[in-house]
Amino acid sequence: MKYLLLLTAFLAVIASSSAQENPDCGWYGTKTVTERNAMFPFNKAKKVVLVSYPSDMELNQAKADTVHDTAIKKVTFKMDEYGERAYLIKEEVVLSEAWVNQLSHVLVNYTLEKRKPGQLLLLEEIKCYYPRNSILFYDENDILLCCYEICFHCFGTKMYPDLDEINKYADVENCKYARLDELKFIFRKNGITYGLDEK
Repeated sequence: MKYLLLLTAFLAVIASSSAQENPDCGWYGTKTVTERNAMFPFNKAKKVVLVSYPSDMELNQAKADTVHDTAIKKVTFKMDEYGERAYLIKEEVVLSEAWVNQLSHVLVNYTLEKRKPGQLLLLEEIKCYYPRNSILFYDENDILLCCYEICFHCFGTKMYPDLDEINKYADVENCKYARLDELKFIFRKNGITYGLDEK
């Protein structure tokens, strides 16, 4: 009987801890526009631009001349940990102030609920990463300050630099899908179509 009680208690602890392993994700953040504008990169950016471009895989498979002919411009920049990146831009839209505020709302306030002590996070491994969309943050001199790169197909994102860690929950299983749906909505509403869906 004693062993049965111990086994029951042990199973209850396991069930309880597994139920707490992945907290919910949603509109749990409460930062105002002013508070979000004080966070990087919104505190430094004077222009925020949505872009689409062929992925590295598509560039490797396509004829270089064809890809260059369809690009409206090329953006090259250096990333500290990822080396140099170059985008052959297909679509480009500068966001209005209202859309920048909506973007900051998604990136800052769509987050995890408050975790309980000892609660774990279930992270998903990115299986592919061929981004075709990015959000570019420029300063008043048109110098690129920050890039938020998105692969809508594998739900992977990278932000560099991410000084205020607004992308820290990007790989949390319960967080990434709905958050990226919100970002996809912003891209669509602003006329960006390439890279949002599988071809």
